[in-house]
Amino acid sequence: MYECIFQKGACAAIFALVSLQMVAQATTEYVLGEAVKVERRKDALLQSSVPSFGLDTLQLRRTAATDLSAALRHVAGINVRDYGGAGGLKTVSVRGIGAAHTTVCYDGLPMASTQSGAVDIGKFAYEQIKAIRLDIGDVAPLLAPVKTLSAATLFVNTQNSKVKDSFTANLQTGHWELVNPSIAFSKNLNRSLSFGGNARYYFRNNNYSFHIDNGSLSEKARRNNSSIRNAVGELWMNNRLGAAHELRSKFYYAYNNNELPGAVVLYNNVNHEAVKDALWFLQSAYDGRWKRTHLSAAVKMQGQSTVYTDDDPQYPPHALRQRYRQHEFYATAGAEHRLSEAWTVAYAADYFYNHLSTHIATADGVSRNTLMQALSLRYKQKRWTATARMVAHQVWNKVPRQHSEALQQAAQGMHKWQSSVSAVYRKDEYGLAFRAFYKDYYRQPTFSENYFYHLGTAQLKPERTRQVGGGITWQENVGNIALKATVDAYYNDISDRITSVPYNLFVWRTENRGKVTITGLDATLHANCRMNAQHLFIVAANYSLQKAEDITSPADNNYGKQPAYLPQHSGAVSITWENPWVNLNVGFTAASERWSTHNHAPQTRLSGYAEINASLLRNFPCGKGVLTTGLFLNNALDKSYEVIRRYPMPLRNVMFKVGWGF
Repeated sequence: MYECIFQKGACAAIFALVSLQMVAQATTEYVLGEAVKVERRKDALLQSSVPSFGLDTLQLRRTAATDLSAALRHVAGINVRDYGGAGGLKTVSVRGIGAAHTTVCYDGLPMASTQSGAVDIGKFAYEQIKAIRLDIGDVAPLLAPVKTLSAATLFVNTQNSKVKDSFTANLQTGHWELVNPSIAFSKNLNRSLSFGGNARYYFRNNNYSFHIDNGSLSEKARRNNSSIRNAVGELWMNNRLGAAHELRSKFYYAYNNNELPGAVVLYNNVNHEAVKDALWFLQSAYDGRWKRTHLSAAVKMQGQSTVYTDDDPQYPPHALRQRYRQHEFYATAGAEHRLSEAWTVAYAADYFYNHLSTHIATADGVSRNTLMQALSLRYKQKRWTATARMVAHQVWNKVPRQHSEALQQAAQGMHKWQSSVSAVYRKDEYGLAFRAFYKDYYRQPTFSENYFYHLGTAQLKPERTRQVGGGITWQENVGNIALKATVDAYYNDISDRITSVPYNLFVWRTENRGKVTITGLDATLHANCRMNAQHLFIVAANYSLQKAEDITSPADNNYGKQPAYLPQHSGAVSITWENPWVNLNVGFTAASERWSTHNHAPQTRLSGYAEINASLLRNFPCGKGVLTTGLFLNNALDKSYEVIRRYPMPLRNVMFKVGWGF
């Protein structure tokens, strides 16, 4: 009943949207201001010595995505693990290495992930994101927090480099009782001081329908126990201390109250789990430049409290309650100095203190001190750029004496040296370029992997990853068409791989899998075609090939097989038509078959999937500002599929967005 009413309402909204744009044809200057510009700027990311991919505000809008995980599928090499679509856990794995190797930076500083190892990107407010960038193997800047020098780093930025007086208010609604209002503002008090903030509320009951098959048997059901409620608030302040010095501060708070739908089993779609968590952080970062010297420093305090419950009748009332509280203090500082026109050197140091408290005796009171130091050297001339880094990674774990001997052994810590080298050769200033890199990286097991009762393993070894890659980038303007293309090949060697297998949406089982190799290829193509002053066609496509093999032991049933949930083929295509009427975006994402276990039993095979999303966008003048409208169609072909086994994705659904701002 509700879906029927909503679909009729969506049709009416489309009709109204088209009618409005016909009335407003005379005011074409209000069609996405950027649409009247020809994109002929050269992409600096293509000149990087390591694979680096980015999407700015306009490009994010052109993907027809409604959340960050959907937008990231349009970045080559990324595998987003999505546990059930709207409201489900979403983690990012790059080139098959694993989500715990991807550092997620929010407005310049890394998010804490010591407890579980992976950051849930589904909790970020997509409408506040101004740009994202993925660096693989290294980061493009020579001076950067040492934590960002991981196997892959995802940068999520919510602020533009230049602050303007602004105010925006948005409302999103759609299937499954979606209610998502948000506001944001920024203000320049004077030439040196600016501040702003944003707030967001999100509710969705997520009782979407799905199909589940088991041989000749099939069932159509609805998700239950899957509603989500969260609220996010941010306040920030920027202080420009002269022409080349700046101090940025931010306070962030998020509260989540989510029901966990659990894995779907044929004829059994009942679950009683839920999780409540509150996350906050306060960070402040300084950046200053002199003639030859660049200094940076930052501090961050982050806290997270989590309560997991399961009210299944098999347990006594209120019996299964798990409470966790994690705190992190983080500090980073560094300096970069240009020795000559060609040579630049940088040194940076990061310090972390992490502490986990819980009522579970085996994990209560564990803490970790981490010191990371990096020495970097870069040589740059007109055609060549080469970068070399050496990182000292030291970890000291501390476990209270009352814990078992096995846990005491797990507290021995880690003392490792890591290195990387990368180079790029530019045939001309902006056109053809050749790049290559090598990186050696260690990852310490997380608190969850080491200490969680029945889930952690005290004897886990650090995971070592060696990355080798090389590629070609090209960009050129041919008449009224701007073209960009990249092709990168790589080889990853992972020893003592720490593999996480989900027990449910909240907890995991972990083990060392010995040795895994991954051979892959990433390719991207981006074309802008300016037909005339008012019509622009954009096509963006990416393809990834990942051939991974578990080569731990020939006697093992897993030998030579693709690791769990890693597709061999994946890709995405985005097509945009910007015009004086309604801007149209169509996005297509696809992945080949996967397996939910390492041994590839027939019943664990997951079929490949393809999904088409589309959006209609239109802006109108309204008072002193602009009224923005958008209609989003997700899973247009109404396909039933799973990214993670027994966590079905939503079928066709619609979302409508309206906003006003200046």
